[in-house]
Amino acid sequence: MYMARDMFGIPLPFTPEGRKVVQRRVDSIRNGKPYLNASAYCIPTGQFWQFDLNMPFNVHQSENLMELQFEEYHGIITIALDAAKAPPAGYMGRSVAHWDGDTLVVETSGLRKECG
Repeated sequence: MYMARDMFGIPLPFTPEGRKVVQRRVDSIRNGKPYLNASAYCIPTGQFWQFDLNMPFNVHQSENLMELQFEEYHGIITIALDAAKAPPAGYMGRSVAHWDGDTLVVETSGLRKECG
């Protein structure tokens, strides 16, 4: 129910606020009082919810863009590899990436607040 570490045993990098949200959700499940999320309102769930699901997703890449297409909730996250060509922020925010050595660093802004 609560994943605090990744598959290598490394603690997940939650902020104090993120840790509170996760704990509130775990407590609601334990107490038998499910919380509402964005999907209850028929709106996109947001990046954090999409990445929390244990469902497959596809990665599509072109010279200037990457898209992550999720099977569950049919979410799409667009990541621009050139900030000048990044689309405006939507439900999934506005993501721009750059390479730092062998690591792709994605910076996202303009996230809409999730429900729950």
